[in-house]
Amino acid sequence: MSYDSITTKEYFPIWKKYRPVILKLMIDSEGGNAQQYRFSKHEFTDVDTKKNVTHPFKMDVFQGRGSYPKRASNIATDLLAVLKQSQRAWELMNEATYHFELDKDYMFHVNSSPAPVVDEPANEPAMDTEIESSDEVILNEASSPDSEDSPESADDAPADENSEEQKED
Repeated sequence: MSYDSITTKEYFPIWKKYRPVILKLMIDSEGGNAQQYRFSKHEFTDVDTKKNVTHPFKMDVFQGRGSYPKRASNIATDLLAVLKQSQRAWELMNEATYHFELDKDYMFHVNSSPAPVVDEPANEPAMDTEIESSDEVILNEASSPDSEDSPESADDAPADENSEEQKED
């Protein structure tokens, strides 16, 4: 199933149904106040009736990106897909890191912690310098092939056209 170019699985409708509750839990968890909500087991077992399916998961989300094990459960990826559809959830995820956990008793836990602080002011000038120098390299490379590919001299028509345009101005 695909919803707005986001690949979704079978648990997407459950999370979509509970999105307002999840947003409320996220808002209330700000400041370190852990929140919980108990889901009914049948909501998850009705979706996937296999007996060996495990539903518990843990996921940390910051700036719309989830960090979870490589083999992420469909439940966690569908939760993230639902959160990405909400403007308010995006705002919250940019301000803090959220930890979502569904335990084996179908208790859903939401915790938040402040966003990681990155010391970028010291790095900014160096980054700007690197960008400027890479722009210069690109400009130089763009002008080099014209003179190298062409066996004609530098006094050829393309250079003269540019010179004449500059003289007219």
